[in-house]
Amino acid sequence: MVFGWNKKKTEKEESVLSSREIKLDQISAILSDLKNSRQKHLVENTAPLFSNIQDELNSILKIIDHLSHDSLKIDDIDNQAKDNRDKKQDRSNKHHIQRGQGQDASTRHT
Repeated sequence: MVFGWNKKKTEKEESVLSSREIKLDQISAILSDLKNSRQKHLVENTAPLFSNIQDELNSILKIIDHLSHDSLKIDDIDNQAKDNRDKKQDRSNKHHIQRGQGQDASTRHT
């Protein structure tokens, strides 16, 4: 039975373990190198995220600016939303009524 298309591995994968002696006075330099490496890695990974956040903030600020100059009142928004909801509900009811006309009264769902 074939489970994959890759060639069979003939060599066993060996985990490479290395050991070396480290003197106590070298530990601070090694830790500092590790810290700098991790900080550099974090900065490289966060730069695109920061850029994306900045783009989203700019979009939000544009929306806020647009809305601050808008003359629409909150009551008008509520009425418009209610009108839109009523129109959708009317269309939905008409659709259900049209579908129900082909059925006889005993099979119609209420």
